[in-house]
Amino acid sequence: MVAPKFQNSACLLFSLLFLPSVSLGIEISGYVKNQAQGPVAATVYINDDFEFNTDINGYFAGEVPAGQLTIYAEATTENVTSKSLRRNFYATSNTEVRLTVSPLRSVTISAELPSNAFGPWLTIFEAVTPSGGELLRENLQTGPMTITSSGQISYTNTYELPEGVYRAQVRAQWPEQEDNMFISWIGFEVMENDNTFKLTTEDRYTLYP
Repeated sequence: MVAPKFQNSACLLFSLLFLPSVSLGIEISGYVKNQAQGPVAATVYINDDFEFNTDINGYFAGEVPAGQLTIYAEATTENVTSKSLRRNFYATSNTEVRLTVSPLRSVTISAELPSNAFGPWLTIFEAVTPSGGELLRENLQTGPMTITSSGQISYTNTYELPEGVYRAQVRAQWPEQEDNMFISWIGFEVMENDNTFKLTTEDRYTLYP
């Protein structure tokens, strides 16, 4: 007679052996192109955990877990690195995407604020896609601060962005406003190898560039 504990172990083993195979993954496929709409040999990154290479026609496919996904592509041609903007979306079924890579450019942004403003954050958004979310968000206090000739405080930082059109917002706490907030906006286009833009205290009157 088989002892009860061995009977239970045998039943569990039998159940595991004949359990139907269940996949929690979905397929993300798509096409990577350049600014001239041509195919690009690129690497596609999803959630920074998965990498998929395109074929010579720019197509790729791979399986990832369903849920919230962040995807972008990166390519290097003739020593020039190009990158697509990060896309965030929620997917529970097979999904096809289109990614456009553009050359990465150096972007230097100077943000001026009133001397009594504090806790400044810089946020950069894509300006072309209406639903485009934030691409970058940074606490400016982690970088160097200078005092301008007019007594304002200024933070200058350099970033890498693909060629394109963007919006930048600076938000800080400012006791001179009823809501205690200082907010300024600028819109800018990145096209050159090196780009420099400045948000001044006057730009706080621009609600949305």
